[in-house]
Amino acid sequence: MARGERLALATVVATRRSAPRPVGAKLIVSESGELHVSVSGGCVESDVAVQAAEVIAGGEARLLSYGITDDQAWEESYVLFFSVLTERYKKRYPSVK
Repeated sequence: MARGERLALATVVATRRSAPRPVGAKLIVSESGELHVSVSGGCVESDVAVQAAEVIAGGEARLLSYGITDDQAWEESYVLFFSVLTERYKKRYPSVK
C-alpha cells in the first residue's frame, strides 16, 4: 500500500450455518487494488474487492450477502451464507513526513 492511499474495510457481519470466516473477519482493500487479510477466499473475495473499489471511488457503504440455496447445499454437501459490510475506511494509509 502506498502512503496516503484511500482504503475500504470489509467486515463479515453475519453468518448462518457454515461460512468461510467468522463474524468479525476483515478484508482491507487499497485504491491500488491490494488486498490484506481475508473475508472468504475464491470468487467471493474477488467480488468483495470489486465492490470495495467502487466504495473507495465514492460510493456508499454496502451490505453484501453471499450464499447458496438449500438444494445446492444438499448437492455440494455444505451450506454457506454470510454477509459482508463494505465501507470506506475513515483514515488514509499514513504518510511519512
